[in-house]
Amino acid sequence: MLVSEFLEDGAGQFPEKVCLIDGRRRLTYLDLEEQSNRLANALVVLKPAFRLIEQDIIRQVVGRLEGFTVPRSVEFKKALPKSFHGKVAKRDLR
Repeated sequence: MLVSEFLEDGAGQFPEKVCLIDGRRRLTYLDLEEQSNRLANALVVLKPAFRLIEQDIIRQVVGRLEGFTVPRSVEFKKALPKSFHGKVAKRDLR
């Protein structure tokens, strides 16, 4: 069972049950699944000639990435936001 499947099952069966304690912070199955969903979204910018769908991207990374890092969804963008220095502005992706 993949970690993502474990969290999804736990969130469905025990959404309010605490599953992770980190110091003073306690996260329920639902909290953890919601946070992992945010992390497991791939943003893709395709070159104009490319035509891919979400399943194509996911299929390419399965087996190459650890199970918990395989994206659950793919969002296609025309461009990624850039900082003044030309790097991806990660805070603007949220």
